[in-house]
Amino acid sequence: MKALRIVGITLSLAGLAFFIAAVARSPEVLFRAATAPFFWTSLLIGAAAIFCSLLLAALNWHMLLGVFGVGRPLGLIGPVFLSTQIGKYLPGNVGHLVGRAVVLKSYDIPVSASTKAMIVEAIALLCVGFALVAVLLREWLMQALKISEVSTWLVVGLLSIVVVAAAAALVFRDRIAPFIRQLLADLAASRKRLLAVGTIDLVNFGLNGLALWSS
Repeated sequence: MKALRIVGITLSLAGLAFFIAAVARSPEVLFRAATAPFFWTSLLIGAAAIFCSLLLAALNWHMLLGVFGVGRPLGLIGPVFLSTQIGKYLPGNVGHLVGRAVVLKSYDIPVSASTKAMIVEAIALLCVGFALVAVLLREWLMQALKISEVSTWLVVGLLSIVVVAAAAALVFRDRIAPFIRQLLADLAASRKRLLAVGTIDLVNFGLNGLALWSS
């Protein structure tokens, strides 16, 4: 627990220093915004949306760890995960990665379970994000695809991802195959929990959108 406190204090101080440095570069922008109509109302709405989003992210990670056989009380994982979320807003996402490592070490969470949870977490966010883009930005997306340069770069990007993934799978197939099989088996046994994870991600996108709107 001492390591957790040290990391929490360090991340909090780093986040505060980063915020102060950002304000110090252009204080007039903050003062001008503070006198704008509905500034404090928007600030409270945005802060509440971000806080709820972080709570849901903690719940999601806890549920995903449960899918892969790591049953830890939410009372332990939640505060640690929430404290490390502060680090996500530092340059390079370093604090977030440090926080995950501390969770692994402090609560004896197997690296394999945490890795699977992170993979599914990323896939779920991508799926929900692409679905929202397809629904909400359909017209914009169709117009963008009509532009030859955009469509070309999109095709090149997708093909590059496929080629790299296929090459990695071939090179490390002896290690990856058992991992993937176990991952799929765990997911198949927890379909209801995965549906809840996807729903939470959808709500999370809405909360982040609300936070952006309020800013």
